[in-house]
Amino acid sequence: MTTLDSSLSRPERERLDRSPTVLHRVRGWPGLSVTVLFVVILVVCTALRPQFVTAPSLSGFLAIFAPSICLAIGVGFVMSVGSIDLSIGPLMGVANILTVLLGSVGFSLFSAGPSGAAAACSEPGLCSQGLPFAVAATIAIAVTGLFGMINGILVAYVRLQPLLATLASGFVITGIGLWFFPKPGGSVSSTAVGQYGAPALFSLPLLAIVVVLTVAVLIAKSPLGVRMRAVGSDRRRAYSALIDVSRTTVLAFTAAGTFAGVAGVLFTLSVASADPTLGVTFTLNAIAGAVLGGATLRGGRLDPVGPLLGAATLGLVGVLIDALDVPTYFQQLASGVIIVAALAATTRAARARKA
Repeated sequence: MTTLDSSLSRPERERLDRSPTVLHRVRGWPGLSVTVLFVVILVVCTALRPQFVTAPSLSGFLAIFAPSICLAIGVGFVMSVGSIDLSIGPLMGVANILTVLLGSVGFSLFSAGPSGAAAACSEPGLCSQGLPFAVAATIAIAVTGLFGMINGILVAYVRLQPLLATLASGFVITGIGLWFFPKPGGSVSSTAVGQYGAPALFSLPLLAIVVVLTVAVLIAKSPLGVRMRAVGSDRRRAYSALIDVSRTTVLAFTAAGTFAGVAGVLFTLSVASADPTLGVTFTLNAIAGAVLGGATLRGGRLDPVGPLLGAATLGLVGVLIDALDVPTYFQQLASGVIIVAALAATTRAARARKA
């Protein structure tokens, strides 16, 4: 026993023994496995393609995968309360369409009708009469947040199964998007697109990711985040603790819808147009990124850093496949095998930490 230990009382020594050290906290962090995986794949990609770590290449990577990162963080809030949101991708698509329409023709889309407004988006003389890009983007994010709130009401108050409710709302949202914008097209402010695609590491995509992560972490650390984890961990105990479970669930879905709106705006800046069909393909990638980052379908976990790393790791998988010169017809197969292996590794590591 050291001099310091001998100067402490027995209860104090027992309390110090029980207190987790920094090493124990790191080992118990659900995002540890995906962090290691992210670093390993990044090192391999750098070894195969040294130019990947240059500022233009990293900036392009962030510009492409920033929407997926936002979606993974957003769906993490829904998963924290023990639910799932299959409409997260279609919500991103609606934000993409609204940003282009409002930025091109403004509020005249309500008088021109969906088809007329979509056609006007491709005419040079008309597509410059819209709202400022920032205003159009803000409205689009507000609309997707409202859709997210409706999803939450369907789940929390109407008592529909989250899987079925959000699957149905995803179909409805996709239909609305196709009604407003039947085919890819439109245009976006060239100034905003140029700033987003600037070949510099400290560019708009990195700033957007930092802001989104900061807001998400603040929510996760707030009393609302604590209530979300409590609802996901044990609803009965949450009710006993006088937590408004229904309201907390609605707020989780609203947060997911809002982050989906941000993803839609970033996607708009990335492709510089609107596409009513691409949003659906982002849903499963967002869920896979969140799970890879430590989120669980059972609920009770809320750590935005994990889903961020999970989505970024999925993006790196694509870079790795390209760096290995895998034939085009094998790329989907190879990507799927790598993702399954990564999910199995992180799940096994999580079980080992609990044992």
